[in-house]
Amino acid sequence: MEAAYPRSILAVVAKAGGPEAARKLQEAAGGTEIYIPKRAAPDHWLVSLIGEAAFAAVLAELGHGDIGVPTGRADAWRRRRQRIAELDAQGKSATEIARAVGCDERTVRRVRSEARP
Repeated sequence: MEAAYPRSILAVVAKAGGPEAARKLQEAAGGTEIYIPKRAAPDHWLVSLIGEAAFAAVLAELGHGDIGVPTGRADAWRRRRQRIAELDAQGKSATEIARAVGCDERTVRRVRSEARP
């Protein structure tokens, strides 16, 4: 069963600001954690990038604090999970898998834990 990002910041941005705003955020910050402030001026990098309405929606839906921005679409995520599982079955370390797949070690550990009963 495919795990979806719960309350993904990209889904919130796409709903409030449109798919183009979500794409811009993904390109600018995908794979990183960003800080959502309680308040932001119109010239704050995130407000400038996604717009005031989308920023307000993200803040209302997800709150302030550190938020992870996903790196790719669901099909790319599915392929990445499959590749992680393949390399894990070969006995590769989390570091080796992360480097080969292009993700962080935390993602590898999460995928491993979700795959085990």
